[in-house]
Amino acid sequence: MEKIILENNKSREGKLKDVSLVDLRKEMTDGIDEVEDGWCKKGISTRELVENEQKMMMAFVEKMKKEKEKFKLVFETEKGSTYFVSQDGQSWRFKKNEDGKIEYQPILKKIFFVSDDEAERILEFKRIDPNWQENIIGFEIRQSEFKEGVRPVEIGIESSHQKLFFEEGSEKIKLAKVVYAHNNEEASQFAAGIHIGHAISKIWKK
Repeated sequence: MEKIILENNKSREGKLKDVSLVDLRKEMTDGIDEVEDGWCKKGISTRELVENEQKMMMAFVEKMKKEKEKFKLVFETEKGSTYFVSQDGQSWRFKKNEDGKIEYQPILKKIFFVSDDEAERILEFKRIDPNWQENIIGFEIRQSEFKEGVRPVEIGIESSHQKLFFEEGSEKIKLAKVVYAHNNEEASQFAAGIHIGHAISKIWKK
């Protein structure tokens, strides 16, 4: 697995190319699938299989940390989640559960950062509006500088059928328009996913 990552991210001149999170995800899941197939044939228990998959995923995350210069940002939150952000602004989160296990999450198209107070304002919007994600278009958000203590906001699952357009300044950002990828017609509602993370506790790459 390590050799593939290094080769896929070098140009003919030997310089690092922009990382494709989609390619990295496929590489990791292909490796896990191969291991699952091999272990199933050997009759290894489900518990052992899960433990070994966890070891494999953790090793993959540690390797990406060591290759942090390939990414735009790499950081962890206070709950133990690790985020990798590519040069084109997409993000990939590895969530850490209470039992210490990690789960990889969908790749999202856009990430920005907010203060804890602003995160709570967004969450209050979520509490009072059951359809808050659908109505997020035009909702202005005060964004913060990337640093320890701020909270990440990810928006727009990479595999979604919707394309997102933002109006963004140094201090504010809003989802201005959403169109359908298959016909470029404007959508009245947003349905591509949004996630508000916990406070950043450690920065590996900025």
